[in-house]
Amino acid sequence: MSMDKVLEKVDAIAVSNESKIEAVKAEVATTVESAKAELTEKFAALEAKMSAIQIPEYIRTPLKTVRGDVNRRVREQLAVFAKGNSRVQTELKMWESEDQYQAYMTEASTLTGSGAGIGGRTAYDPVFHKLRLINPMRGVSRNVSTDGSSYQFRAKTGNAGAAWGYTIQNNGAATTQATSIWQLNMQDINVQFPIRTAALDDIDGLEANVVDDMLQEFSEQEGLSMILNNDQAGSTTTAYGATNGLRGLNQYGGANASYAGGTISTASYGSSGTASTNGLHNIATYDQVTTNGGTASNNVTYGDLITFIHSLPQQYWSTGNCFVINPLMLAGIRGLVDDNGGFYGKTFLQNKIKDSKTDTKEPETNEEYGNRVIKMLMSVPEGIDAVAVVKQVKDFLKVVD
Repeated sequence: MSMDKVLEKVDAIAVSNESKIEAVKAEVATTVESAKAELTEKFAALEAKMSAIQIPEYIRTPLKTVRGDVNRRVREQLAVFAKGNSRVQTELKMWESEDQYQAYMTEASTLTGSGAGIGGRTAYDPVFHKLRLINPMRGVSRNVSTDGSSYQFRAKTGNAGAAWGYTIQNNGAATTQATSIWQLNMQDINVQFPIRTAALDDIDGLEANVVDDMLQEFSEQEGLSMILNNDQAGSTTTAYGATNGLRGLNQYGGANASYAGGTISTASYGSSGTASTNGLHNIATYDQVTTNGGTASNNVTYGDLITFIHSLPQQYWSTGNCFVINPLMLAGIRGLVDDNGGFYGKTFLQNKIKDSKTDTKEPETNEEYGNRVIKMLMSVPEGIDAVAVVKQVKDFLKVVD
């Protein structure tokens, strides 16, 4: 392609872009003006309707004490904060003026000295509560709602007995189909606060913080019960609910009767029925090569991870599956090192993948490259000044020519 033709195409693109930009500017200006006029009419109509409504004036009855006024103001601000979406922090306005602050401090008695209980009231720091671990199992659990007192699970087991051949098969192989059922009773967690109403009124923000901490504590106890509780008769996990709590994952042991290093057990359903002893299933459990011995140590190896992953059934290889890992186990995995003492990590894997790749990109011709450049000039992204881009290209081509 000659340089004259390239310049001719660039000039045509510049003229086309300028005309399109002017057309868009004119259309936007017209649209904005019409929207302004329509909005002005709607506001005028709304003001007319509001002025016609007869609303009695709301007069707030002042409380008998300055303390009551201050506490009511704080409660209202906390209510607005709790309903908002941004619950990071907020600034509370306690006093309307300096005069109100002085009245608050001298309400109980006249300032005649100093010391505890002399010359005013006790000032309270804003109430706060400790951070709790919200139940992490909620994010990987299936949540269902029911109005019953129990919830039953049902699973189809066995095979129909299909057999090969052109003729219709009537149980060509043994039919083992069956239904396994088990159910769990609804459990309840509750609390009663031994807090006097006077304390809720005196301590600013106490009520809202108590309720917020209660909800977080409920979630924390729910998570502990979902993992550690034993809901069978004679249970010793009373701190997590025992027979009144949830059925914890620790109850679902593997099929191996004892430790068998380097092996994984086969998953199977528990007994079928509606009793609390039914449905205690055997989950696929991998015993690592070197046991931890029931202590807080972690003897996991890189070979354990490979064997574990490849021993799982094919269903566990779905991209939508999630793994919940104990922090102790996660620390052991992240601390694994290779024979050279380097950590197994993202950089190691990336280097291996990079080394295995080969460059198979086909060379590009002059004509293909020129067409690609022209196509880019014809579709300038939004926010980029097309006229300036075309001018810059023209200046570059003049220098090259």
